[in-house]
Amino acid sequence: MLTFCYVFLSMVLLDSTSLCCTMIL
Repeated sequence: MLTFCYVFLSMVLLDSTSLCCTMIL
């Protein structure tokens, strides 16, 4: 699931990614 977060970060590169990571973690 961490890879997905990384991909999202690379594609979006926004605060939303941080929220996604926080939700997964």
